[in-house]
Amino acid sequence: MKLASSLLFACMSIALLLDSCLAKPQVVVASSTIPDTLQVSANEKLAFKLNAVGYQLYKYEKSGWVHKGPSADLYDMQGKKIGTHFGGPTWKAALPNDTSLVVGKPKVVIPATSPDAITWILLDAAPQGTGMFGMVNAIQRLETIGGKTPNVAGLENEEKRIPYAAVYYFYVPK
Repeated sequence: MKLASSLLFACMSIALLLDSCLAKPQVVVASSTIPDTLQVSANEKLAFKLNAVGYQLYKYEKSGWVHKGPSADLYDMQGKKIGTHFGGPTWKAALPNDTSLVVGKPKVVIPATSPDAITWILLDAAPQGTGMFGMVNAIQRLETIGGKTPNVAGLENEEKRIPYAAVYYFYVPK
């Protein structure tokens, strides 16, 4: 089952990257190599991790491309869609009887292991509602693919959707 989830994540990621003509090979780092700067406190434990597949949204303004936020679907490790990820940044459950969401605030940001991928982040989290996100107090964005700021000039108010994938790790108090 774990292999099926990994294959689904890989296939979705590849499809998104091909869709945007990013045919370069990507480096995905195993979670066992989380940098020290992105480690959570000893008072937190991993509750679950989710694969995100979607887009990073950018708008061209006078000074260049401005990040507007993500727009992605969230999948559990078995490949079942269970939520969405959007500006805020916010993660929201899409399960029956689950009213939870969590809003993150970046705490530490470092470059990804691949130069073609968006940054890795440790976020403090503010949960709301009852359900899977209801106790989350920290989030890591790791193993990113794609999503970087466009490296071409744009026209005023032009918007771009850059395909990306990531693994989000959600932590709760011990």
